[in-house]
Amino acid sequence: MVRALDHLGAIVGHASGDFFDIGRHFLVGVLLSSFVQVIVPGLALYAIGRRPLLSVFVMITAAFLLSVTTLRHMEQPDFAFVYPAF
Repeated sequence: MVRALDHLGAIVGHASGDFFDIGRHFLVGVLLSSFVQVIVPGLALYAIGRRPLLSVFVMITAAFLLSVTTLRHMEQPDFAFVYPAF
């Protein structure tokens, strides 16, 4: 029983760490989204959304730019928890 509680504690600890790690990225996305909503006129966003090819290009560009912010985490992956051999 004690061993199961130790495992449960480890699971909860790891999940809370992931939650707070992702929370930073969530806040950056919220700030970026609200910045775009305030700065870019609504008609411009509507014009982009009406054109399927342009809207896909804008979303791909936004996804690429936002993924660049996560490259820092990819330089030093934390595989030690999942794969102890690393």
